[in-house]
Amino acid sequence: MNYTENPKALQLNTSSPVVDVVLGDDRISLKAYPLADTALSQKILDFMHQALNWKQLKKGANEGTKTLYRRIAEMIS
Repeated sequence: MNYTENPKALQLNTSSPVVDVVLGDDRISLKAYPLADTALSQKILDFMHQALNWKQLKKGANEGTKTLYRRIAEMIS
């Protein structure tokens, strides 16, 4: 299904604390499943692994927020 042709096919449910995506009749929890396809997921994991090896990866919300405020970070995951 092409979601750009049918904008109502992708709906966010913000009534619960956990954000859910409703795709047609299916409900997907954003906490449980990645939304990227397999190839993109692998590229993201490779990128994160490379950043970890180069000591460029900060872990935790506080460390990520600090780098964001200092304009050091280009990506927060």
